[in-house]
Amino acid sequence: MVGDNLIHSINRHHPPLYLHGQSVLTNRQPPTTNHRAPRAFTPTPWLRHRHAQTLWAALMPTSLPMMTRHPLELPDGDAVDLWLTGDPAGRRAVILMHGLEGSLASPYARHLLKAIAARGWCGVFLHARGSASVPNRLQRGYHAAHWEDAAEAVTWLRARGATAVSAIGVSLGANQLLVWLGRGEACPLDRAVAISPPFDLAACAGTLEQGFPRIYGDHLLACMRHSHLAKAHLNGLTKAQLARFATVRAMDDALTAPQHGFAGVKDYYARASCAGHLAGITKPTLILHAADDPLIPASTIPTSLPAAVTLQCSPRGGHVGSLTGWWPRQWLPGAACGFLSPESGGPNPISAPNSSAAATHPT
Repeated sequence: MVGDNLIHSINRHHPPLYLHGQSVLTNRQPPTTNHRAPRAFTPTPWLRHRHAQTLWAALMPTSLPMMTRHPLELPDGDAVDLWLTGDPAGRRAVILMHGLEGSLASPYARHLLKAIAARGWCGVFLHARGSASVPNRLQRGYHAAHWEDAAEAVTWLRARGATAVSAIGVSLGANQLLVWLGRGEACPLDRAVAISPPFDLAACAGTLEQGFPRIYGDHLLACMRHSHLAKAHLNGLTKAQLARFATVRAMDDALTAPQHGFAGVKDYYARASCAGHLAGITKPTLILHAADDPLIPASTIPTSLPAAVTLQCSPRGGHVGSLTGWWPRQWLPGAACGFLSPESGGPNPISAPNSSAAATHPT
């Protein structure tokens, strides 16, 4: 856990904290390594507050690049949708693992996919089980440590000629990604970026139950109820039954945990939290985080990481926010894609490239 002195070192009067391996660095520029962490994030002057960064980014619309749908059959008889920005043959593919109840309609997903496509890569949006417009076939859905479907996507992409496969995970998807990377060399990715991961699920669930962050918890809970109702023909749940769950933690305890083989919410949160898997990471990994994240307590930010992992913790930025410039623009897409570029030799650009590709809205 982070100590009081380290929390102080990432307050608003100090530069970002860079944690590379076992060393804590507080330089204004990233450490000189082959991990290529991006330049320091500077927030939009009039959007410095953590909730302002979080909410503005969540409501910041953009179009999608042209995408095509590819159903992916899974070994257990279920299926998920892959949405691709192009043909993966002969180029890098980047899998995007979304957050809890995320979808292609999520602004962060659209901004990231546009940035990926603008680099000439194949962007791959992996719809987690039950998150697409059509429910998945099985009663089970996805959970915070579920990476197996992404592994199937890697096999699918390689069979179609992808020269390399990387991944970007966002929020819950970042937790899934870090758990997967924690398997060491068994993880088939060449490099990865985790954005705003919930290092300790129990602590994050507690944050969502008190104060202003309850608005985030209530929103997620409403989305989870909707997803379970869409599968009422499989789970037998009614609207009245789902309404009894007052928190995300309660729903995880009653539904998510038992559906996916956990002995309850305590067992689920303990085993699925990415903090317990970081030590096993061997592939180049960048964690982009903000110390003022309103969903993730600063006390859970790790202070010890393996050599393959670089944590860039900015003083401000909120949860999947990080808007920069006088008129807000996305910083995260450019920072993430810059790290994934094998040809990049130094600090990376801080804004996502523009894409002139025609947009479509998959359903």
